[in-house]
Amino acid sequence: PAVQFSRFGIRPMLFVPIETATVYFFWRGLSQAKNRVSFLLAGFFLGLGIYTYAAARLFPLLFIIFVPILFWRERPLIKQHWLNISLMAGASLLTALPLLIFFFRTPYFFIFRIAYVANRGAGAVADKPWLTWLNNIGRVVRGLFWHGELNLRHNLSGRPYLDPIQAVLFGLGVIRSGRSLLNLRHLFLFIWLGVMLLPTILSGDAPHFGRMTGAVPAIAILMAMGLAWVGESLWRRWGAWLTERRLQPLLAALFAAILLGTTTFTIRDYFGRYASHPQLAAHFYLPDWQLGQFAAAQLPESTVYLSPTQEELATIYFALGDPDRLQNYSGSGGVIPAGIADQPALYLLRPEETAVLQTLQTTFPEGKLIATPNDSFIAFSLPASAARMGLAQETAVSFAEQISLVGWSATVVDGQLSVWLAWRAEQPPTLDYTAFVHLLDADGRIVTQLDKPPAGYPTSDWRTGEIVLDHFVLPLPSLNNPQTGPLMLQTGFYDLPTLDRLGEPFVLTSDLALLVNR
Repeated sequence: PAVQFSRFGIRPMLFVPIETATVYFFWRGLSQAKNRVSFLLAGFFLGLGIYTYAAARLFPLLFIIFVPILFWRERPLIKQHWLNISLMAGASLLTALPLLIFFFRTPYFFIFRIAYVANRGAGAVADKPWLTWLNNIGRVVRGLFWHGELNLRHNLSGRPYLDPIQAVLFGLGVIRSGRSLLNLRHLFLFIWLGVMLLPTILSGDAPHFGRMTGAVPAIAILMAMGLAWVGESLWRRWGAWLTERRLQPLLAALFAAILLGTTTFTIRDYFGRYASHPQLAAHFYLPDWQLGQFAAAQLPESTVYLSPTQEELATIYFALGDPDRLQNYSGSGGVIPAGIADQPALYLLRPEETAVLQTLQTTFPEGKLIATPNDSFIAFSLPASAARMGLAQETAVSFAEQISLVGWSATVVDGQLSVWLAWRAEQPPTLDYTAFVHLLDADGRIVTQLDKPPAGYPTSDWRTGEIVLDHFVLPLPSLNNPQTGPLMLQTGFYDLPTLDRLGEPFVLTSDLALLVNR
């Protein structure tokens, strides 16, 4: 898996050489008297590590745990190295200071990703994080030896982290090192392994091989110790016999065969089976890349819409070249973005959006389907000459010069009041406003109402000149009730958190009965 992550440049692999350098300079400083440069370098790399990957933020925990144990076990080292350890801590804090200041000012970026991965995933137990973590210990152990991560971007689905040869060597290394656990170097190694397995244990989708990346150096060292133990054991038993017959190269050949065997497993799994996996292209967003290229080939003045909304858009943006050209909305929400008048629009829909496609075809009969490079999306093209709203009433009412109502219609359908509104953004709205349609009696009291944000396409995403069609369905009261008098229909916007209105409400009709009885 480490080979897999490194060859497509995912950022966790950047942490591996940095943490290795941290450990190297730390132990070099401990083993050499008055070597403050090594401690300063260890601190520099320790602070640098948190810039690479969220899981690296746990790496300092290794030294927070180990240094007190070191000073407790080796009291003379306190006098010799307390200043050096302080310099290391200071160097790490100074290196990390810009990012720490950023996190202090915007804690959302520090907390969000951690909370997101800890509470979501196939293995998460709702409202019982401790049970998730307990279960994850078993999942991580299984992931190391016999059932690995299923995400095809991270791993050959199900392939364990260690191949059979590596698993044996790792197990032997754990046994060998575990026998010497009182040795501080061996204890450090186990703490290192445990701390760097925490990111995947604390996540909701363990085993996650990306979050296990920090454990790679410790695992590699333990495998090397296992291999060395095999060599030492063979030499103690057969060394004299091999020397007597000048067959020492046989031992070297055995080591070479072991290394060749594990290399063969890696090449077979990650350059053979993995490369030929039928779902590989989809997992690496090749269809999204083709979608972005397809959109980029359209007329530059085209407004491009993608439905439904999706979390990862980076590949599409990169292929498109100009992320501002793409508007991501959820067509199933009921809102219909109609583009800008006298400019073409292109709707890219996922295959499951058949109802959205039917709505577009009904609303824009001049539009047409066009061929696409793959079946991961459907393309519906709207020419510049196409009408953007077939509504009975045209208006030009502005709400605080941000949004205008340019058309509307109200009809009775199955005993309910169906209201269509056509909004146009006069400038990019600054907030996600809530739209409303109210029926008021003669005294101004609300008889029935529907307040909702433009579902699937918030106002903060609207572009200047863009027309958006929104649909409201309200219960229809009696239109001839003498107690209520004529019913007035009005609409407008407000900011839900503050209830501040955007401009003044607009009265669509002062007597709904006259409108619907025409």
